[in-house]
Amino acid sequence: MQLLSLVVPCFNEEATIQTFYDEVMKYEDRIDAELEFCFIDDGSTDRTIEILRDLHKKDSRVHYGFFFQKLRERSRALCRAFYG
Repeated sequence: MQLLSLVVPCFNEEATIQTFYDEVMKYEDRIDAELEFCFIDDGSTDRTIEILRDLHKKDSRVHYGFFFQKLRERSRALCRAFYG
């Protein structure tokens, strides 16, 4: 089965992350691929990271990473999101 990776940028999305995840999961059985979520946070100051951590604990297909302040470190954030 193929893998479908949803790469989702986030910035102060505490009000929308759970809803987004729930809406996608409603259609999971219609998606002819293995599904994973890759959330990339861009310096949120709200509860975004806390919510992502909780989602990851409940569903191992949820991954998250961070954009770092220095541009050269952004690739490291993406690697963390994709590879743990």
